[in-house]
Amino acid sequence: MNIKTIGIFGLAALPYNFKFLWAPLLDRYRPPFLGRRRGWILIYQACLALCIGVMGCAPRRRRPMCWEASPCCWRFSRPSQDIVIDAYRVDTIPASERGLAAAAAAFGYRTAATLAGAVLVLLAASLGWREAFYSWPV
Repeated sequence: MNIKTIGIFGLAALPYNFKFLWAPLLDRYRPPFLGRRRGWILIYQACLALCIGVMGCAPRRRRPMCWEASPCCWRFSRPSQDIVIDAYRVDTIPASERGLAAAAAAFGYRTAATLAGAVLVLLAASLGWREAFYSWPV
């Protein structure tokens, strides 16, 4: 990869540092379905799935901007979903159980990320990276 591409990937990490700027907007506005928290969660899950699908099938050499924009969109959608899930957890869990809930969420997140990464590498080894990103074997 050239230096420009590497720089764009470096900038993709910035939304996590500035998610506090748009958190009030997610708290104030309500999607027209599933309520304030679950509606946003569904929207960002769809965005994340779309971004991962584009990363899996976009041709890097012929259209590098498409392949570079998808991780940037993913890096905005992921912290946004993080904001909404944390708010949902605070809304639904009693104050006396929030510490345990935060620990369980962190454990679940780390375990899921590790297992998903392992499964992805195993699929890529047998099917190839493109197929591993957007088609699961039956």
